[in-house]
Amino acid sequence: MIDFKDLKQTIQKACKSEQSTDINERFKFSINTYKLEKILNQKSDLHVIGFKEEIVSHIPTIEELQLITEYAHKKDEIETIYDGFTQVITFLLYCDKNGELGFANEDGSAIDNKEIFDQLNKPELINKDLLTGISINYPIYRTLIIRRFNKRKDKFEYSIYFRSNYNMITYIKSLKENGQFSSGEESEEE
Repeated sequence: MIDFKDLKQTIQKACKSEQSTDINERFKFSINTYKLEKILNQKSDLHVIGFKEEIVSHIPTIEELQLITEYAHKKDEIETIYDGFTQVITFLLYCDKNGELGFANEDGSAIDNKEIFDQLNKPELINKDLLTGISINYPIYRTLIIRRFNKRKDKFEYSIYFRSNYNMITYIKSLKENGQFSSGEESEEE
């Protein structure tokens, strides 16, 4: 299992910022789920659930306030997120426990990784049964990425936050007990 510091760096490598002369457009960014999946496969047992092949950032709406406040707690963070310019992306990452958890067709034959990826990230192929099975049985991170402008440093920055389902918490706890996982950060799970 990849630690949070490495995972954040890996995700950031998959982020593509908008190149525009319009300052309002410069906050935009996207993630190609295929590219992120490929990078993750080289380093970890995590896989992308993006529900689309290209996840495009957006300015968060007030309806997303509950979701945002599950990740961001400080007043200045929330004010920055809702400044009308800052952009966000959310998606899921599931863990197959180094291939230990697999998928099978109704006839018992294994489903290959490409087919699974397509059923989780190509809108026309989304498989609700597969998604439901993953959400019930697999360790999952909900991921929030925020791209904001840091005035002090005069540059754009990404903040990446994670939330875990119960299966992920249990899995990480077992890895820590066996000395197989370090968060890579001393701070709380972001």
